[in-house]
Amino acid sequence: MARRFIFTTGTSLLGNFIKKYYDPPNIAEGVFDNRFPREIDILHTPSVRWDGFRAFHYPEMQMDKGIAWNMINTWSTIQARESYQTAEVDSLSFLPVDPENDEVILLASNTPPGLFCALVNANLMTQHGTPVSIWEDVLQEHSQFPIVDWDPENEISWRPIANPLANPAIVLTINQLDPNKKTTFENQALGNLVRSVSLLILHAMDHNMEPHVIFTGGYKATIPFLTLVCSWMGNITMWSLYEDSKEILRIPVPKANLDSRIYRMIAGKLALEMKQDDPYYALFSRWTSKANYTQLSSMDPADQPFFVNHPQPNQPVQLSPMGKAFAEVLRAQLGSAYFKEELKSILSNE
Repeated sequence: MARRFIFTTGTSLLGNFIKKYYDPPNIAEGVFDNRFPREIDILHTPSVRWDGFRAFHYPEMQMDKGIAWNMINTWSTIQARESYQTAEVDSLSFLPVDPENDEVILLASNTPPGLFCALVNANLMTQHGTPVSIWEDVLQEHSQFPIVDWDPENEISWRPIANPLANPAIVLTINQLDPNKKTTFENQALGNLVRSVSLLILHAMDHNMEPHVIFTGGYKATIPFLTLVCSWMGNITMWSLYEDSKEILRIPVPKANLDSRIYRMIAGKLALEMKQDDPYYALFSRWTSKANYTQLSSMDPADQPFFVNHPQPNQPVQLSPMGKAFAEVLRAQLGSAYFKEELKSILSNE
């Protein structure tokens, strides 16, 4: 069975590069802070932005020599030449990989350095000349963003892993995922992350692929929620490589059997957002009154982490971050053949 490896991607590549090649490190930090927002911006709308960027910053460069591509290729070459691997590439080298059939998806934070590091890692993980797709939305089967074809004059003929993957890599940016911005991180980014990972896992299951989540790189603030997603999906394996260890840690996550009350409460909340012609509206709407007016104080204490208040009659239930995360998982499961019958059974029974 083919595997889908879903990687969290950090920015240690930048920090390690600065420590290795710059003294003192702060000389380089200002350079990177000033350059990345402009250069990575080209990746999103190259045909619109490249002319102006080139004319202002690099008038001597040819139009098809994007500075971002050159930087990525240059850094990848340095990585390869010195066998200086990133945490993500190190992790892949220890995983049970079938290079002809497996695929990698790298989750990138919504920051220019995060996207840059994900692109470098994607290039290092795949075979010579393999394209990399940039997605901003996991639901975009045909991404509106460009496919990154590495400049053939700068392609790398050697990779630091023994068996680079043949399938194109995907870099998926998670909207609002910037831990430095507390409000948007808690209110939007976590939901976007949970939704994206849930859909990636479900898509793999529905297409007879085995999903794995590797959290070696970055994303430390999101690990509890990633673990919850894997638990709610059931029997998803997580992996992590500890620092300089030569063995990767395999962490099986058993399925969490939540009480049907949780499903019904959150189904009722989702029904409030559904259109009446939604195929699940009738099934979910029977629980809307419970979602709106339930006295949480009378519920089982195990239910409390999913909610943030104890409303009085006629006051709506509010979901906690954990509740919102589960709502995103449930929303993702609606379109999955793998979970469809199980959900119908849970929500149909009293």
